[in-house]
Amino acid sequence: MKNRISLFILAILLLGCQSVQGKLNNRELLNWNYGDLRLLDPIDAIEPDQDLIALYSRINDQSFQIRIDFLDLDNKSGKDIYIAIDTNPGGLAQIKVNKNDSVPVEISWDFLIKIPVSGRVIVMDDHLLPVYGMALLIVRDTIQDRIIISFNKNSIPISLGKTKLQIIIISSNQYIVADKSEYFSIDAPSPARARVLFAFWNTFSAMTPAQTLRSWAGAHAGPMSSRHGLKYLLDVAAQTKSTVLLFDLLTPDTVSALDYLNVLPLIRKLANQRILALPDVEIMKLSDVPSDNMCQYLINDSVNYLDISKIWNIGGNIGNSSINRRSDFYLLLSYYENIRFRYGFISVNGYAQYNEYSNNCSLQFYRSNAPDNTLGLSLDCKKLLLSSALMAPTTPLVFGGDFSISMLGDPSVSSEVFTYINEHPWIQKLSIYDLQTTSDLQFTCPTPCSLGQSATGEISQQSNLTHKVELSSVQSNIYAALLQSPNNLIADLSWQVYFSLTQPAAADLLTLRSNYVGQIGQLLAAAVWADKPSPILKCDVDLDYDGNNECILANNNIFTIIEPEGGYIPFVFSLDDRGIHQIIGPTWEFTVGLSDPSTWEISLGVRSDSAQFLGAFSDSFDNWNNYNVNLLNDMIVISSVDMTMRKSISVFPNSIHIEIRNVSQSSNNTFIPLTVDPWLRYTPGWGDLYTSKKSAFIFQWGINSGETVEIRSTTQIKGFPFNATHTALAYPEDPNYDYSPGHYLPFPMALTEISSTENYSVDIIINP
Repeated sequence: MKNRISLFILAILLLGCQSVQGKLNNRELLNWNYGDLRLLDPIDAIEPDQDLIALYSRINDQSFQIRIDFLDLDNKSGKDIYIAIDTNPGGLAQIKVNKNDSVPVEISWDFLIKIPVSGRVIVMDDHLLPVYGMALLIVRDTIQDRIIISFNKNSIPISLGKTKLQIIIISSNQYIVADKSEYFSIDAPSPARARVLFAFWNTFSAMTPAQTLRSWAGAHAGPMSSRHGLKYLLDVAAQTKSTVLLFDLLTPDTVSALDYLNVLPLIRKLANQRILALPDVEIMKLSDVPSDNMCQYLINDSVNYLDISKIWNIGGNIGNSSINRRSDFYLLLSYYENIRFRYGFISVNGYAQYNEYSNNCSLQFYRSNAPDNTLGLSLDCKKLLLSSALMAPTTPLVFGGDFSISMLGDPSVSSEVFTYINEHPWIQKLSIYDLQTTSDLQFTCPTPCSLGQSATGEISQQSNLTHKVELSSVQSNIYAALLQSPNNLIADLSWQVYFSLTQPAAADLLTLRSNYVGQIGQLLAAAVWADKPSPILKCDVDLDYDGNNECILANNNIFTIIEPEGGYIPFVFSLDDRGIHQIIGPTWEFTVGLSDPSTWEISLGVRSDSAQFLGAFSDSFDNWNNYNVNLLNDMIVISSVDMTMRKSISVFPNSIHIEIRNVSQSSNNTFIPLTVDPWLRYTPGWGDLYTSKKSAFIFQWGINSGETVEIRSTTQIKGFPFNATHTALAYPEDPNYDYSPGHYLPFPMALTEISSTENYSVDIIINP
């Protein structure tokens, strides 16, 4: 197959005293434009190496140049190439391929160039006499499947409007025509060409530092367990000046992760260079659309808050009269997740698909058996490209699809594919301009899924957005409560969690997420308290719609929920002069499904995902207890049924005190997940805001010049912040690097771990 070492095999025949070789550099010789394309030839040869597919001609300074593209120029099959040139009336109408055999041609040629499979190149006139002084230069480029012929344009009477060419490929073994082009004028108009669009979704997973680094520049991350990441796709797109359309790069979570990687300047640069196409900014723009049509609303010019330069200020950018609360913003994102390019629906295992045909042809890139393991476009894919060009279709051939499984995230593949397409002008790479101005490239608004509605099936008048879907009773109750929630940061957080748990996904992941939707009720209880803070001490309310009651312990400054099932504190919020602050929260608040899907146990409810930290002081999933509850003055005490574990929780003006009595003195590892003001993740430079301090019995975590929380324990504790590996993210993923446990935590979480077989106490001190 192809030789990866990018060397050209040069066959230079100087038939005169003056050579043009010194006057031609690689740029002049190898760079060809669409205007140089003269003819496309169908797939009609038995051997790919003998199958010419595109022909070009041009006058370049003092040279006349001809280019022949082959389906696969690998020199496996023997062929002689004949170039018949008609410059004047008269000439010969056939060529001799050996002493006994001749082949007819459609033009009367005056000059003939014969490039044999081996041996000396021959140039003759119609009197079969050799032609001298042409300074002939021939380049065989087996990497890009092309042969380029260049000679002095004054050596024969080349003239626009009169000169015609025909290319004949002769099998050197059988002396028969393997392929033959139509004849064409050297200034013939360029034919229609294949249209290619690079379009991807699932482009970036950005819930943890580990996911972020792996999505950007991962090791062993691709479908071939090799290097894979968005960085490699964008690098080759920039190198070849190819536009790539990314459907889902501008979600708040993704943009904040890109900011954490310090690559937002690169993203903005590529967007400004029109290398990076982002549908909500560049393409999805119409005007004068009905405000009650969500699909059209999404692509209205007036909606600009998903602009990459404005995405940080979510609150400030929803002041549009059509969006009256942040709930609408998250519903908008839900529809955004469903938008797909009409011709971009690609099969799971395919990487290219031409969608005009009813029998869509999914194609994979090949991995050859050659020693260099070359990766690139398969012959089938090249055939499909050519067929597309010959049919002059209105719909493009789409390369891309689900980026997480696309081989185009592998730099060795994307380099080959993008370079091939870039080097073949008979293939048009659709640009942002093409996407904006071409009327036959359209978007669809699929039936939305996984969005909420009220228990009655109607949308509250508080929201201007409309949608109807089938929901579970729990989800309907949560959605109805969301619509009635106060307008504060905790309610906004509740909408964000609701969106993350109900956005479109694979069926098994949606089922897993459904086990956590009811937990949003705990957040909504905190939102109600934050709106009108007051002391609360009760354990008679089912906050998460699981049929069992939870406890609320609060004063005017601190709000705490206690879950008797598992004996843990899922949420802690506080109020001070600076406003609302979250202190403790579960990992499902940010993401669900971090564990291996083979370990998911849907029947276990909130324990379905084994990677979850449900809250502070939770029982291990293997030693799960239901606790009895006692209410005392400003204290809630929970005890396991067998009385071997007792946990008491008290709240004070700026702290929470927890006593753990381990009667059985069994080994007990407990964790406290700290989530100080997670909404700061959507501010510029947020990764540098969080700071930590450690000692044997103290772990402090929080915001520089902002809210901090201090964990003090009577037994030793460990602390693992998410940003411990921040500097390591400046480099591609290294399988041999010892990333800290915080590397696998959701943004922007820190985790404290306490291991003890004895009784101990913990104070959670909140410092404004």
